[in-house]
Formats: sequence, structure tokens, C-alpha cells
Amino acid sequence: MATLSKNVLVCLFDGVVEAIDLHLKPETLHFGVDADPGTNSFSKKLRDAQGKENSSIPVPQNDTTHRVINIAQMADQIRKELNKKDPKLTSFTSAEFALQMIEGVEKVRFTQQ
Repeated sequence: MATLSKNVLVCLFDGVVEAIDLHLKPETLHFGVDADPGTNSFSKKLRDAQGKENSSIPVPQNDTTHRVINIAQMADQIRKELNKKDPKLTSFTSAEFALQMIEGVEKVRFTQQ
């Protein structure tokens, strides 16, 4: 395996390649929302304590032209939605906000038929 430039990686294999998985480095985690097709709006899927997606909220925007998210309003919406699921929830910290907003990296698998 040799990196020829920032965007070019060459790999040689001894034998037949059955599958190749491509993904970004795990440290490239980021916050993310989902675009709603056909509209200029977005939504966010929320997770329970086990990480399972179980509801979603619309993403409040200050400016739909430039896609500016109203973070304070969004955090309040997330807190309210989570409170519906768990009425004992007394606080909503920045760490809990980050847990809801974080997105992992996508992985693409190429296989030989």
C-alpha cells in the first residue's frame, strides 16, 4: 500500500480481492441532520439510552436560505422530546445534546460477484 498523494492511494493484493470496505477515519465524527426531500427543511432522529433511534424532531432554522440552525431552540426541542419518553429526566446537559447530534462515518463495501 502506498499513498501517492493526498487523494491517491495504491494497493496491491496477493490473490483475489473478495471485498473492499471504504470509510473515513473514526475521528471524523461530526454533528448531522437529515434533509427532507423536496423541501428546504431538515429533521433529526433522536436516540434512546441504548442508541436506538426512536423519534425525530424538525430542525428549527433561523435562516432557511443559508441553513442556519437555531441551536438553543433545537436543544430545547430535544429536551422536551426526551422528557416525553422519560419523565424523570431532570437535566439536559451539553454532553446529552452531543450524544443526540453526533453522526458516525459511513462505510461503503464493494464485493466481487
